[in-house]
Amino acid sequence: MNTQDTTLEDLLTEATSRARRLCAAALGIDCGSTAQEAATATRILQALQTGNILRDDLNGGLQTLQAQLEAAILSETVGYRRCFEGHHDPEAGDVGIVREIPVLSDRGVVLHEVISLLEALLAVREEARDRLRAEQTLRRLL
Repeated sequence: MNTQDTTLEDLLTEATSRARRLCAAALGIDCGSTAQEAATATRILQALQTGNILRDDLNGGLQTLQAQLEAAILSETVGYRRCFEGHHDPEAGDVGIVREIPVLSDRGVVLHEVISLLEALLAVREEARDRLRAEQTLRRLL
């Protein structure tokens, strides 16, 4: 999303929409490795569903949720596959690198989708928070 020409209202609408999609995707999924982590994730997601996604008290919770999801995804890695990234040069042969790509379990794939939604939400949320702070600063100066 190109946010440069986007209004604050549109940013907030997008952030709210992304929060709703994140909550829907995470519903019914164990987003932690332990029962305590799952309960923490549920509390954070419930706080997001209230609609006030710019609240300062969500910062730590969202970072915690991201860390829990990253750890859970690591535990869902069932193997690795090799993937060549590069090109074939007729004179020099294959030019590039071979990367080890993790292969995830079914749960890992779902958790990866959830963390992608969370990262997209965090990006637009920070943009909206920055824009709001800028507008508040401008109002104080005028």
